[in-house]
Amino acid sequence: MSLPTTAPPSRCHDCPIALGTSHADLLLTRALSAELEEYSHLRRYLPGTGIVRQGEPMEGWHIVREGAARITILDERGHEQTLRYAYPGQLVGGCAHGQVRTYCYSAEAAEPTTTCFFPASLQQELFRRHPEIAEAVIGLLIADLSNAYKRLHDISTATAHERLPQVLTEIADGQRQGRSPSGVEARPGPSPGSYYIVLPRQHLADMLGVTKETAVRALTALKKKGLVETHGRTIFVADAEALRRLGRDTA
Repeated sequence: MSLPTTAPPSRCHDCPIALGTSHADLLLTRALSAELEEYSHLRRYLPGTGIVRQGEPMEGWHIVREGAARITILDERGHEQTLRYAYPGQLVGGCAHGQVRTYCYSAEAAEPTTTCFFPASLQQELFRRHPEIAEAVIGLLIADLSNAYKRLHDISTATAHERLPQVLTEIADGQRQGRSPSGVEARPGPSPGSYYIVLPRQHLADMLGVTKETAVRALTALKKKGLVETHGRTIFVADAEALRRLGRDTA
């Protein structure tokens, strides 16, 4: 794993995620910032640099401060599947805890990324002195678990054809909120309610949890309905509201 550069552990009071994010509010309040600096430090990662690695011993856990982390899992056949992206205020590495001492997934920086790293060796003392932080971390883990169950439900109960409209509208919504995955571009189209999405087809397949061929067939079905056009990696959505309605109807 490439080593990140480490910044001095004296930035908690300046943390940009301390405001407006529910669990981050608990983790990084100004009242606790001085003490948290004893238990954490900043790590900076270049795009593609590993943050945690599946199967490796747990060194600690991270809260994304800036940027985004791509969470992946490697199956027995060596196939890597993108599970989700972690954004500012979200937890990375929390799957290794208690009796589970190795990471159950990998995470790498999807773009220039800074995390607050909490070493495992200090975890028990931190939680003992500040049970509200332990409660906040549990909240982050529950949020991860809830999202995982939702994704499992979506994959098991809906086809790729049914999920694709939702994924495309979520990408566009995320771009407007500044939370789109690295490597994915969404921008307004020439008319109100239209937009362009640029992403590799394999990336789209990972978001759907299917093979690339299945993702292409689902995209072709939307083209036949007249809802999208494709040009290379670019997907043009002429009527976002119509696509959104289709996503709701098939949810």
